[in-house]
Amino acid sequence: MKAQVFLFSFIFCSFVTQKSLFSQNKVENFWKKERIAQANTAQNAAYLTANEKQVIFFLNLARLDPVGFAKNIEKVWKADSKNEFGQTNNLGQNKWFQSLLKDLQNTKPMTALQPNEALSGVAKKHATEMGKIGQIGHKSPDGTTFDKRIRKALPQAGFISENCDYGNSNPLDIVMSLLVDQDVPSLGHRKNILNPVYKRIGVGIQPHKKYQTNTVMDFAD
Repeated sequence: MKAQVFLFSFIFCSFVTQKSLFSQNKVENFWKKERIAQANTAQNAAYLTANEKQVIFFLNLARLDPVGFAKNIEKVWKADSKNEFGQTNNLGQNKWFQSLLKDLQNTKPMTALQPNEALSGVAKKHATEMGKIGQIGHKSPDGTTFDKRIRKALPQAGFISENCDYGNSNPLDIVMSLLVDQDVPSLGHRKNILNPVYKRIGVGIQPHKKYQTNTVMDFAD
């Protein structure tokens, strides 16, 4: 039985305007089929779009095998990314990307995130509402905070958190933007993604009036 005293909430937003085109058919060149299957927990979630499923897939690759992800993602980005972090001549110089590799190399494997329909509903609604009015942040237009939104959908949830990303539409870019966490001293997005306490996730990717695309991730234990 979970002690309700251990209830914490974490919220973070990220902005990246440059986009990359990740070659999906190259995934199997860097990960074994067994690992791909383990990470693909959202495969049969009919309420998620293809891109939302891919976001969860890449999050899970990082969680299931942090060391392997550090090794493989560097290769992928050097070869395929048009994002500023992915350019071959910038990777070695970007302290935020290098700190990510270091953190991954020192992170123990953890369970894959399982998609949750209720959380995804919360995430999609927030992404839709904020996208329509071109706003950012974790408060709904009516002032509702993210923790109230999540706890209404999952009353028994203990630990919860929310990440938001703006300006990325490609699933890998969304995940890497939040993992790199450039110019975020607390590295809050990265910590949320690599926090083993979280077991469930909801993802919503919607158009945004100002940033073209916005993504909301809601986590729960």
